[in-house]
Amino acid sequence: MSLNGNSNGNDICVSGMSGRFPLSDTTDEFAKNLFSGVDMVTDDDSRWPLGMFDMSNRMGKIQNYQSFDNGFFGLPNDMLEELDPQSRLLLEVSYESMLDSGVNPQSLRGSNTGVYVGLTIYKNCDGFPDDVHPDVDGSLQTTIFQTLFEAKNLYASRISFVNDLKGPTFMVDTACSSSLSAMTLAYNDLLLDNTDAAIVCGTHMVFEPFINQFQQELGLCSPRGVSAVFDESADGYVKSEAVCCLFLQRRRKARRVYAQVVSARVNVDGYKKMGMFFPSAESQAELMRKTCKAAKVDPTQVTYVETHGTGTKVGDPQEVKAIYNAYCEGRTEPLPLGALKSNMGHPEGSSGVSALVKVLIAYENECLAAVNNFGIGGANAHVLLEPNHKLGTSDGFLIAETIPRIVNICGRTEDAVKYVMDFIQNNPKGVTNDFLALLAQTMKYTPNVNSSGMPFRGSLILKKVSEENNEINYEYKRQMGVMKGKSARPLWLLFPGLGGQWPAMAAALMPIKIFADKVEECHQILHEFGVDLKHMLLSEDKTSMSTMTAKFCSTTAIEIALFEVMKALDITPDDKLKDLPTDAIILELGPHSIFPKVVSETLDNSTYVSLIKRNANDTNLETFMAGLATLYESGVNLSIEKLYPVVEWPVARNTQSISSLMRWDHSRKFEHRLYPQKYCRLTAGDYNFTVDASMHQSHAFYLDHAVDGNVLFPATGYLMLAWRKLAVSRGKAWYQLPVIFENVQLKRAVFLNDVNKTNLRVKYFPNTDEFCVLENDNVCVVGKVRTPDDEVLLTPNAILERQKLMAST
Repeated sequence: MSLNGNSNGNDICVSGMSGRFPLSDTTDEFAKNLFSGVDMVTDDDSRWPLGMFDMSNRMGKIQNYQSFDNGFFGLPNDMLEELDPQSRLLLEVSYESMLDSGVNPQSLRGSNTGVYVGLTIYKNCDGFPDDVHPDVDGSLQTTIFQTLFEAKNLYASRISFVNDLKGPTFMVDTACSSSLSAMTLAYNDLLLDNTDAAIVCGTHMVFEPFINQFQQELGLCSPRGVSAVFDESADGYVKSEAVCCLFLQRRRKARRVYAQVVSARVNVDGYKKMGMFFPSAESQAELMRKTCKAAKVDPTQVTYVETHGTGTKVGDPQEVKAIYNAYCEGRTEPLPLGALKSNMGHPEGSSGVSALVKVLIAYENECLAAVNNFGIGGANAHVLLEPNHKLGTSDGFLIAETIPRIVNICGRTEDAVKYVMDFIQNNPKGVTNDFLALLAQTMKYTPNVNSSGMPFRGSLILKKVSEENNEINYEYKRQMGVMKGKSARPLWLLFPGLGGQWPAMAAALMPIKIFADKVEECHQILHEFGVDLKHMLLSEDKTSMSTMTAKFCSTTAIEIALFEVMKALDITPDDKLKDLPTDAIILELGPHSIFPKVVSETLDNSTYVSLIKRNANDTNLETFMAGLATLYESGVNLSIEKLYPVVEWPVARNTQSISSLMRWDHSRKFEHRLYPQKYCRLTAGDYNFTVDASMHQSHAFYLDHAVDGNVLFPATGYLMLAWRKLAVSRGKAWYQLPVIFENVQLKRAVFLNDVNKTNLRVKYFPNTDEFCVLENDNVCVVGKVRTPDDEVLLTPNAILERQKLMAST
């Protein structure tokens, strides 16, 4: 339902969200912290040493930013140390946001999906390699990759590349309004039919202490480390971090609707007497009015505003004035204002999307909300959101009324699969038909040669056992499996034609509507010939199977009905008539499995699956479900949702988040150098060299340099590093510059291994030609390095002669 009471399939909606926030690795954790009033601003040394510049160290910080599941995204392993942490996080949260919408990201490959990323770049201070010449640090290609993997202007393009998205990509930097401006671009592209879907991201992380100190000195940031928004004690904002993402679709294609985007607009202040950095209440109010007018919304209909609200002496009064002028004329009820920054600090370029996530989390009522965002240079953004009006019903919790419920789950690790199973088993209030239908859409991963994929698969089978005091109790059974290889295994169907027959042999599967409907169809056909098929299949009378007609008809009918179920579940067999592959999945569609021994003896690596057993009417429904689960665990993607009542899209409001259930393989961490190893002028000129034989094949030769069984970094390697550092200071490639080494002293050995990486740092002092090589701040080698041309300055009286020459000019 839209504002005018009519549904429009072209309406733009937010259908998925995900993010990393301070003290919050998922949107569910973020919601819990918000509802609990947790102060997500912390005081620690996880970014730089405490006490620097006598400034407050309180800041909202993302946890676990060093972890990344590269096996899934398939980027070059030897480049990932150089990949910006924000880019790594963006790849994960963008994938999660698509899952959260109930869309399998693989289905979007090749689609016209746009990517829009908002961020804030203060200056290009991250540092690039000193040169791009091949040397001991690897090839020219390696060095170029190091440079490109640091580049922030590739954030959006990398998301498009990894997911094969063909829509436009934008990097947007309008200071603090960056991500909401990116949201407006995405919204307009969808309205203009330039895209079919959009990924909108906001990202901001803080690693450089100088920026924090600079902004505290300017009065922008609070020296107390408190964002006292709209309070008389306000003295600036607290810096914070967030990497978050929204997935936008047209309503007619959306399986989930967090909110409808009613309107989104941007403007800029233009010239102001108070200066470029002074916010304009007039410009913001004008934008708010135009945003409402574009959607034909009376401003008094807006019942909540999520403000930019930073806690600055200048920004807060101007924003409140703008809101009052735009929204309060003729208003008879108070207008509540909210400010996320009071909970987590100010994530600057990511603040707009972060605020949107907060509003989407809080959408438990019918409010029409506005989100306001402005940047320090005068760029303003404003968005109107309307909630999903569809409410869940008590029937939504009836998830396994007639037949057991199969929940298929794939994941990066076994623990990832178990995590979802545990959630379903331990959180019955969050498990509805809507949630399970949405989840089923995302669990049909197809192996990909460019990715290690989702190899772990499991099925949770829920069987209703009792109902007391309006609480349903279930019996839970788990099955687990692991897919091998990066290609789908062939599937073959076996129809035995004959097999065991027994009374009521089809009775157990009649609760499955697809099966029952096909049996009824066969019954009607045979009824014309005087054959009572249903009596044969459902009667407990032992004489019902006494004739050959009964045996043939009953067996064939069950095969036809089972095949109909397989078709409905989108199970497609191999379409080529040939010898059975040794690794095939063999599914026998008959009343009783008669080929397992033959298959096991002839096809060593095959998987044999049967669906029912002879004389087991009491358990055959469970056997059938277990067989389907085995198919899934073997790599066959099932449309299992078709066994259950149809869910009408979009799902009801407050349906459980899927992105919060995603668990990556974070067994490997990627180091990101912090201050003072990086972002510090004192060490900016140092050359950092990492030996990592476990990940870089080009470094394996170091392991051959062993003395008495100990692998040592070669002495000539230290000289090579110093040579390169000198060459860079002269603007030369190392192989173009002859050098002389003097007074080289090996202070300590550096031991290498094939498990841990070793970090070396080279310092060079041009005034004295001295160099030193350090490992973890321990001096390993010292000496001097110079060129032959420098020799004239070192001869007796050279300095005095030089001074005379300068004096005579």
